[in-house]
Amino acid sequence: MHKLKKLLATLLVFNFVGLQIISSALAVNITSITTVQASITPTLTGFTLSAPSVALGAAAPTITAPTPSIVTGRITYSSNNTGVATIDSVTGVIALVAAGTTTFTASQPALLNASGNYLAASATQNLTVTATTPTVKTAFALTPSSVIYDSNTIPAITPPVTDNTSGAITYAVTGGTSTTPAVIDPGTGKINSIGSVGTTIFTATQAANGNYARNTTSTTLTVTAASPNLSGPGLNFKSVKLTGNAPTITTPISNSSGEFSYSSSNLKVATIDPTSGIISLQGLGTTTITAIQAPAGNYSEGSITSDLKVID
Repeated sequence: MHKLKKLLATLLVFNFVGLQIISSALAVNITSITTVQASITPTLTGFTLSAPSVALGAAAPTITAPTPSIVTGRITYSSNNTGVATIDSVTGVIALVAAGTTTFTASQPALLNASGNYLAASATQNLTVTATTPTVKTAFALTPSSVIYDSNTIPAITPPVTDNTSGAITYAVTGGTSTTPAVIDPGTGKINSIGSVGTTIFTATQAANGNYARNTTSTTLTVTAASPNLSGPGLNFKSVKLTGNAPTITTPISNSSGEFSYSSSNLKVATIDPTSGIISLQGLGTTTITAIQAPAGNYSEGSITSDLKVID
């Protein structure tokens, strides 16, 4: 009991500064005390990018520097894929390099001093760099861009030229008003037929390649109606007596399917039924009989005339 009291008395004078304590009661020499500080991990908050995704060729995003909970040193920056984007280690200025993804890391160093044992801290942000849209240097075009049906004119294309020199180009019909669209070769862009009256929209598509995105550009072909090709005997007689039989009219031959109607330029000489084409003589003189064909399909309105002379 006496030895325990002496030990307690000895412990009461312990002051955590390394006081040498000699306890003969326990036959133990305590020469020093070492204290171990607990590790503290600071946090970095607020590290952001002005945009998490940006197209190559556009302005690079900017960073908002993180705020440390405890400052242990200068914050530095790094990119884990410098083939996509670099970042200045001090300023955090970003430079875009190529399409892809990278992770930026903001790092604060560890610090051990009398006030504490502070571990390193970091925060990350991901950036996606998307492929850029190619710049068109020569527009996709047709020469001519408007043709008349039945004219045997086949337009030639001017293929698009962009700064994506390696992306393959294919061609297709993608719209328009023609009931029978024009036909274009998907590989060469050669137009094989112009189709029917109306419009055909051709689209050239350039495949994505490297840092360039897929790109499309279009041009329009317009086909206008052709004049019908009218021929035929018309009136069976060009000159008749007023007292004789009126001539008859034969429907003209045409490459159009439009309906015919008829008119007379001088009703005092002869009239004509606009539908049947039956002529009635009225008096002496000359009149012009016109057969008018209505527009139909790929053909516009057309007409053909015959002069009729009524004599005494």
